Amino acid sequence: MNTPIVNAMATVTPVLVDPRHALLARASAWCELVDRDEMDIDDAYEELLQSVRDIEQFRNPQRPTPKPKQRVPLMTIEAVKHCVRERGEAALNEPDNLRRLRLFDPQSLAEFDAWLEEKGYARCRT
Repeated sequence: MNTPIVNAMATVTPVLVDPRHALLARASAWCELVDRDEMDIDDAYEELLQSVRDIEQFRNPQRPTPKPKQRVPLMTIEAVKHCVRERGEAALNEPDNLRRLRLFDPQSLAEFDAWLEEKGYARCRT
């Protein structure tokens, strides 16, 4: 009697397994093998370390190089300048302007300091 063979894989939905979880299961198996003297502890340890390195390389294939800090938008600079024109140096200590000043890249901050000096104000110290 010839019965057709059903492809069991056709109905199986692949399940993604966290590689860290899989490593824990493998480490447990290696521990069991070491306990039974079926695997050398040094070999088990090296396998564990190599697996951790592989997982880290998989999770962080290449650390991205940090992008250079972008220039602060011109409107942000102008908003702080407007506040200084309206309220003087005290505006530099206002929470909104302190938040804005923290966004300044080094070049924008240097240009803003030059503007402050040109207007007769003390330099910005953020």
